[in-house]
Amino acid sequence: MPEPSGPTEPPKVAPTEDDIRSQLAAILASAPFTNANRSSRFLEFCVQQALAGAQDSIKESVLGAEVFDRRVDFDPRTDPIVRVEAGKLRARLKDYYTGEGLESPVIIEMPKGTYVPRFALRPPVADARPAVAPAPKPRWILIASTVALAAVVILALAGLLRIGSPSEPEVPAVAVLPFLNLSSDPRNEYFSDGLADQLTDALAQVDGLHVASRTSAFSFKGKPVDAVAIGAKLRVNAILEGSVQKSGDRLRITVQIIRTRDGYHLWSKTFDREFKAIFDVQDEISRSVVHALQVSLADDSSRKLFRRYTSDPEAFDLYLRGRHALDGLQPDSATQAIALFQRAIDRDPRFALAYAGLATGAAQGIFSESVPPDELRRQVKAAAGKALEIDPTLAEAQAILATVEARFDWNWSGAEQRFRRAIALSPRSPAAHVGLALSVLLPLRRFDAALAECRIALDLDPLSAQTAFCTPWVHIFQGKADLAMAELRKLQEDQPASPAFGGGIAIAAVHAGHVAEVISLSEKMEPDPARRLGQSPAQLGFLAYAYGRAGRTSDAAGIERHFKDLSRTGYVPPGALCLLYLGLDRLPEARAAAVQQIHEHGANVLYLAVDPLFAPLRTDPQFAAVLKSTGLPF
Repeated sequence: MPEPSGPTEPPKVAPTEDDIRSQLAAILASAPFTNANRSSRFLEFCVQQALAGAQDSIKESVLGAEVFDRRVDFDPRTDPIVRVEAGKLRARLKDYYTGEGLESPVIIEMPKGTYVPRFALRPPVADARPAVAPAPKPRWILIASTVALAAVVILALAGLLRIGSPSEPEVPAVAVLPFLNLSSDPRNEYFSDGLADQLTDALAQVDGLHVASRTSAFSFKGKPVDAVAIGAKLRVNAILEGSVQKSGDRLRITVQIIRTRDGYHLWSKTFDREFKAIFDVQDEISRSVVHALQVSLADDSSRKLFRRYTSDPEAFDLYLRGRHALDGLQPDSATQAIALFQRAIDRDPRFALAYAGLATGAAQGIFSESVPPDELRRQVKAAAGKALEIDPTLAEAQAILATVEARFDWNWSGAEQRFRRAIALSPRSPAAHVGLALSVLLPLRRFDAALAECRIALDLDPLSAQTAFCTPWVHIFQGKADLAMAELRKLQEDQPASPAFGGGIAIAAVHAGHVAEVISLSEKMEPDPARRLGQSPAQLGFLAYAYGRAGRTSDAAGIERHFKDLSRTGYVPPGALCLLYLGLDRLPEARAAAVQQIHEHGANVLYLAVDPLFAPLRTDPQFAAVLKSTGLPF
C-alpha cells in the first residue's frame, strides 16, 4: 500500500465507495472478464447491491431472476446456475488478481459460502491474495439463435478455433461489418444496415464470444475490406460480412466469415426467401448451419438469443427504418425516426424495441435544445418506461431512462443505479459506460471514476468518435482544457472524416482561453456573418462568449439581436443566453438565464456546477441557492 502523503495523515484502512467502483471498472475491463458476460453481470450486480446496503437481496433466488434471467419462481434447489456461475466468477477473480491485477490497490472477493462481496485495501505483504476458489477446467459451449446469422457466426467460429493455430486467441472474437445493399433501390440500405445491427446485438449476448462494437465495425462502411487490417484494429480473429438484395417481397442474403489472420474464407452461404418469412428464414439458417457443422447447441444460451420482439414483419421493417433514420445527420432525422417507431408500435403495441427506439429518438430531440425540454422529456420517460414494462432486460431503455433521471430529474443515485443496471445487462455496451461517465460521475465531480468508465468504453469501441470524445470532455471540466485540446487534435488526425472533433476542439479552446483561435476557426468555416447565424443557438452561444472575451462586443451584440428575433418564433435555450452574457461580463443577466435553465430542467443543467465557464456564477449567493436544488456539489 502506498505511503501516506504526510506525517499527520492517517493511513487508509478501508477502500472508499469510489475506490471500489474504480476497481470494479478495472476488473470488468480486464481480460478474464471482457468476454464473460455472465461473470461480469454477476459481479456488477453483487457489488452494486452491497454498496447500496442491500446485502439481503444478494441471495440465490434473487440472483437467478435478476442476473441469469430465470423465471420469478426460480428454485435454486433444482437449478444450480447461481452456484455454478459463482465458482466461475471466483476463478476469474483469481485469474485477475494473480495476473494483470497483481498490484491493484483494492481487492474485491466473493468468499465461499456467500455471494456478498468483500472489499479491502491490498495488504502490505507481498504474497497476499484474495481468497477465491480454484479455477475449473474451461469448456467451450457454442450457441445458436433465431436471429439467424447469430447461429451462423457462432458455429462457424467453432471452425475458426479448430482451423486456427495454437497461437490464436482461445476465445473467438468477431466483427460484424455493415452488409452491402445490392438492391436496385439505394433506399433499401436501411435493411442491410439493420440486419448487421440485429446480428451484432444477438451475438453480444453470447457468453465467451467477443463482438466488436457496432460503431467501430461500421467505421469500415464503404471501404475496401482488408481482413488483416480490420482484425488488428478491432482485435478480432474473424469478420462477418454479407450482402442483401431486396426486391419487392423477395430477399437474397449472402453471408461469409473471413479469418483475419490470413484472409481465409471459413464459410459462406446464400439464402433466397420471401420477406414475410424473415423470422422463419432466421430459424432455417440456424438449423442448416447446425446440420452442416454437426455442432450441439446449448439450450440455456440459445433460449435467450431465440427471442423475437415482434412476430409482425412489417413492424420489424418499420423499426429498422427508424433505426436507420436515427443515424441520419439531417435536422429532422430524429423526427422521422420517432414517426417510424410509432408506426411500428401501432402495428404491434407489445414491440419493446420500438418503444426503446422511440425513447432514443425523443432524447436526441431534447439534447439538440431546439425545443423546450418538457414535452419531449415526458415522451422519453413514457416510451422507455413502456419498453421496460414489456421487457425489463432491455439495456438501451434502462440507459435512456437513466439519462433522463440524471439530466432532468437530478436523481443522481437512482440514475447511477440504473446505468449500472444497463451495464450489467449489456456489459459490452460502450454507450452505457459513456452515459454513466458524462451524465452522473462528471457532474458529481467524481473525475477518476468518470475517466475509468471512459477508458472502458474506448476499449470496447476504439474507433467511435462519440466514445473517443468522452475522456477529453472530462478533462475540459476538470480544468485541463489544454490537455483536452491535444487529445482532440490527435483524434482528428486519426479520424479526419469525423466532424465531431472540430467542434470539440473549439469548446476546449474556449475553456482554455484561446478565444481568438475559436473565432478564427468559426469565421474560416463560414466567412459570411449572416450565414454564420444559421448555426444552432448552442453553437452561437459559445461563439458569442468568445466574441465577448476577445473584446468584440459588437459581434456578440449581433448574436444577441439574432437570439431576440429567434425567440419571437422559436426557442432559444437559456444556456446559450447565459454563455453570451458571461462573455460580456453581464453577470445579473447571466444569472437570470442560468436560473431559467434550472427551472426548465434543461439538458445541460448538470454541468452548471462543474463547468469552469460558470465559476463566476457559483460564487453568487443568489445563484448558489438555486443551484443547490439540483443536488450537485459545487
